[in-house]
Amino acid sequence: MMERPVPRLLFDAYGKKFGLQTVLKSASAWAWPGRITLLMGRNGCGKTTLLKCGLGLTWAEFGRVFLNGSPVSGGLPALSRAGVFYLPDRRLLSPRFTLREQMRAFLQVKGRSIDEAPAAQLGLEPLLDSRPSQMSGGERRRAAIWLAVAASASCLIADEPFLGIAPADRGRVADALRARAATGTAILVTGHEVEDLFDLADEVIWMVAGTTHGLGTPDEAARHPQFRLEYLGTRAPPD
Repeated sequence: MMERPVPRLLFDAYGKKFGLQTVLKSASAWAWPGRITLLMGRNGCGKTTLLKCGLGLTWAEFGRVFLNGSPVSGGLPALSRAGVFYLPDRRLLSPRFTLREQMRAFLQVKGRSIDEAPAAQLGLEPLLDSRPSQMSGGERRRAAIWLAVAASASCLIADEPFLGIAPADRGRVADALRARAATGTAILVTGHEVEDLFDLADEVIWMVAGTTHGLGTPDEAARHPQFRLEYLGTRAPPD
C-alpha cells in the first residue's frame, strides 16, 4: 500500500480566544514541498494569529504543529533549526547594519554562504551597502524577502510578502518566491493582492468564521460561489 503524502508543514486544528472573543475555532494551514500555498481571508479573520499560534509566538487553547508528518514542540526555535523561516508582516531588518552585513551575519549563523543572486532578482544590488534607514519602505520589504528566500530551507512562511511592494515590483517578488519553491522549499503566504497572489499560488486556503477551507487551485477557488461572494465580492465566475 502506498503511503499517503503529508505536508512539509501542518498547523493543525488551532483554537484561540482573546478574552471572550473566539478568533480561531478549528483552523489549519499547510505547505507542500515545491509548492506555494496561499492563506486568504478578510482583515482581522485570524490569518496572522494562526501563523503565530503554529509558530509558538502566541499561546493557543488547542492545536498542533507537524513537520514532515511528525509532531514538533519548541515553537519557532525548533522549527527554525529544521529549516523553517518566518517572514512577519513587520520590520525584520536591523537598522544598525547594511543589507550585505546583516545577510552575511545571518547566514553565518545558518552555516551557509551568502547568495547574491536573489538580490539581483529583487533589484537590490545597488542597495547592498545601504542601511534600512536609507531605503524606501518597498525596498526594505524586498530586502526582507531576500533574507527570507536565502535563509529558508525546508519551509518559508511569508505573512503578506507583497505588503508595501509597488505593483511594478511584485513580479520580482513572485519570481524570487517561485525560484525558492523550485528548489523544493514549501511556501505558505498570506495577503490580499488577489490577482498577483493567484498568479503565484498553487493552492488556496480560505479562512472564514474562525476556520479554514481548502479550495484547491486558484482557478478552482475563483469558481467557488461562497468564496467569490464573501471574499472576492463578485457573483459571476471568471470567464
